[in-house]
Amino acid sequence: MKLLRSLLLGIVVLLAAVLAGKNLIAKTALTGGVKMITGLDTKLEGVQVGLFSTAVGVKGLQVMNPPQFSERVMLDMPELFIDYNLSDILKGKIHLEVVRLNLKEFNVSKSADNQLNLNSIEALSAAKKPAEGKPAKPEGKPAAPINLQIDLLELSIGTVTYTDYTKNPPAKQTFAVNINERHEHITNPYTFAGLLVSRALMRTSIAQLANFDLRGLQSGVETALKDSASQFLKQGGVLGDALQKDGLGVMQRTGKGTVDAAGNASQDAVDAAGDAVKGATGAVKKLFGN
Repeated sequence: MKLLRSLLLGIVVLLAAVLAGKNLIAKTALTGGVKMITGLDTKLEGVQVGLFSTAVGVKGLQVMNPPQFSERVMLDMPELFIDYNLSDILKGKIHLEVVRLNLKEFNVSKSADNQLNLNSIEALSAAKKPAEGKPAKPEGKPAAPINLQIDLLELSIGTVTYTDYTKNPPAKQTFAVNINERHEHITNPYTFAGLLVSRALMRTSIAQLANFDLRGLQSGVETALKDSASQFLKQGGVLGDALQKDGLGVMQRTGKGTVDAAGNASQDAVDAAGDAVKGATGAVKKLFGN
């Protein structure tokens, strides 16, 4: 009886260690990835990682404004779901098979000294259409592209607010954009950031009010998405194949973005999870230069 108890206790401890390792991987990847794309700090309420799956449920993700802005939160995402490819992550490629992003509120603001918080997002300058066909990149960033792949993005955006602190009292406007869209084959983090911002602003007058080059951003994003789709077709890929896990079955998801448990895990997934506890955290940190 004692032997059985010890064995069961050992299994529980092992599974807890594996889960803790995967939670750490997810948290490191998320905070590092947001910092890499935006250059801004991030707050995270909680992460739920499947024990034998690559599903990650994120609660309370907030991207913060730079210190000079009165409003502390720029992006408020109460729900975020990610289904990642663990094998590619361990190889140094940020491969997200499904991203379901719920952007509840996007706060655009202009400070009293006439600074626009959108200009603090480093990736936006690179997301705009390059001049004379030359690849654009944020100042100080390496020319080499970041190895990112998002097979499917399900994007929902609630409200966007604009506050102008150059006026006394500050002028605030709220726009209900209520967007629900699907986008495929995103292969650049700058395109991802540009897509998020351009879709949020397209149904508002914020670009005119803040003198923000929305048209140039939209043009760059559209060009990048067309190029990635064309490249995908040339390679003969099929999106449906990318969305199915080898040996894991079909993931069940609710309409709100919460994730039910995945089907029976394959032995490969169990082995990969064990390997992740030993070395994946370091691999993920290396992706973001930490």
